[in-house]
Amino acid sequence: APFTGTYTAQSGEVVGILRDMRDTFSANLQAANEKEERQQKAYDKYMDEMSKAYEAMQDSYSKKQDELSGNDDSLSSKKEQLDTAQGAKAEAEDFLAKLLDMCAAKKKQFNERVALRTNEEAALAEAISILNSDAAFATFGAVDATKTGPTALVQLRLASVREHRPLSVARAAAPTGDRRIAAREFLQKAAREQG
Repeated sequence: APFTGTYTAQSGEVVGILRDMRDTFSANLQAANEKEERQQKAYDKYMDEMSKAYEAMQDSYSKKQDELSGNDDSLSSKKEQLDTAQGAKAEAEDFLAKLLDMCAAKKKQFNERVALRTNEEAALAEAISILNSDAAFATFGAVDATKTGPTALVQLRLASVREHRPLSVARAAAPTGDRRIAAREFLQKAAREQG
């Protein structure tokens, strides 16, 4: 039998649900696309900053490596200079020690020479004072050599070492009237009296 009733579509409600779903999906898609775009921009910005930081760190690393190799070269040359300087210092200290010993020996020798010269000068001054005394003039005035001219203290001959004897031996060997022994005794006596 033929359908004589009126047809009312039942799909309107389903189409409405589908439209709502489509609108929701479109809104969700648009929100997701906007979120993804924001996140992509943030990622690109972050990667740009990190790339710049990486390049800066890479440059710094290269510079540090160059400095490190330069420091290694400098350190090795400084170590060689230190070894050379320490060797030179040791040699200088050895030389200084030897020099100080030599200086001490030279000072001792100089002091001995100064003492000897001082003693010689004192002995000469004493001999001159003895010879300039009134007693010496009186004694030498009685000798013929001093009466006739200024040859009293001139050396007339060279005595050999064998002829030089101590005063005690000379006294024993010479006659008691020998004038040379008398003069020596007088000079020694005068020296004792002044000393």
